[in-house]
Amino acid sequence: MKRGKIENVLNKIGMSHSYEGYNYIVEESLLINKQYNMHKKIILNDLNRDVANMFSTSTCSIERAIRTCIDGTFLHGNIGLLNQIFEYYASYYDSRPSNKLFLTTIVNYLNTIE
Repeated sequence: MKRGKIENVLNKIGMSHSYEGYNYIVEESLLINKQYNMHKKIILNDLNRDVANMFSTSTCSIERAIRTCIDGTFLHGNIGLLNQIFEYYASYYDSRPSNKLFLTTIVNYLNTIE
């Protein structure tokens, strides 16, 4: 999976580049895809730590920035595509998926459209 493909889908769902979490989501998506292909399981805490080290920040900052990015996307993004990808979550105004569910769903969606 390539970075450009992830960025393309994030742009299509209406995720803003101005969010700090945007780059974290791209990096974690790449790591999730790599980790899943190697081990067939995902351990998000390890990924948060790896991304935090890449960006010289804390895992709490990574989680918070990703959560903020997801919240903004579900409030102001492309609801039609969000409904297509996330089905249940995009149907409810105040609901959004967890960070792990968002990341794994995006990776799964990208793998199905390859």
